[in-house]
Amino acid sequence: MLNYPKTLIDTPGRYRHLYASLEAIRLKHNEWDIHHRPKDCLSDEARAHRKRCTDLQTVLLQDVLKLRPLVATPGWTAKDAGDFDPALATAKDDGIAAFASVDVKAFTGVDLDAPLEPLSAPPDPLENFTTYTEFESAGDPYSVAANTITVSSLTRSVDAWVVKDAGADHFGATFEHLFQFSATSVAAYGSMGCWAVSNVVKDMRYWYDNASESYGVRVYDSEDQMWIVLDGNEAKTMDLWAGPTYGTTYYFSVERTGETAIQCRIYTDAARTSLSHTLAQSIVSGRRYRYVFAANSYNSGQATRIMSGTIANLDLQEAAAGVLPGAFIHAPWPGGYHDEGVWR
Repeated sequence: MLNYPKTLIDTPGRYRHLYASLEAIRLKHNEWDIHHRPKDCLSDEARAHRKRCTDLQTVLLQDVLKLRPLVATPGWTAKDAGDFDPALATAKDDGIAAFASVDVKAFTGVDLDAPLEPLSAPPDPLENFTTYTEFESAGDPYSVAANTITVSSLTRSVDAWVVKDAGADHFGATFEHLFQFSATSVAAYGSMGCWAVSNVVKDMRYWYDNASESYGVRVYDSEDQMWIVLDGNEAKTMDLWAGPTYGTTYYFSVERTGETAIQCRIYTDAARTSLSHTLAQSIVSGRRYRYVFAANSYNSGQATRIMSGTIANLDLQEAAAGVLPGAFIHAPWPGGYHDEGVWR
């Protein structure tokens, strides 16, 4: 429920106040993109900023749609969602902060707490692994749930993967994928993949042997020491970190930062503020990728080399957090919502 300033006692006044507040939030949302470098606009802090703005907008827009039918004053009609008066932007300084005092729950007989129907929920930013294609040449090492893959006794003698076909050339010159992983048990020299992009649907050892167009993150046991490896299979190169420990959950950010570079940042916290290590590889300029793998094997024909673990919460960051419900996509200001993240 929203509280309005004491001076706003009529429906049109409150309606105008909502629009002024929406304009204030739009400007606040865009401040990040105006004052920061493009790379910073993809940061966790930037996404949190946008989510705060869109969450508040969703609340305000519900009230706008409820009050609109009651407004019968010149310049404010119910015919369109684009009735914003730019002059109201002068109220932006007290727009967000002005929700103070005076409970208006009963005013005009409209229950502002009642849900507005129909509403669609914002999309889940996490990948749903049950929609991926699961393959095992032998056994059943993967237990796949919506956001989690439990890997049980995956040996290095089987081909196995969980893959999504995103379409030709889908993963381009820049992307950033987030996921988490923990290794729960291991036999000497076990290995498993926990993320990859590729143009070939095969296992990770096949990629290496055949110099396939692919990059992947895998975990490897080297005489009871856990390694995390970023493989560049096309050039048969790797970068590794020999410092992780078994039983610890690690949070990954794999980012292609441009045509020729890819990084894997490894954190020990879900907020990705405690950086433990960064792996890096070069990419062939112009290379694009079709498939994303949430899990993969490393089949070198050795059945006694085993690993178990958990892969979870893969976020391709292709759906913005806090996206407005479908009923609100028609924005109440000229120009609407721009797909690069800036409201115009």
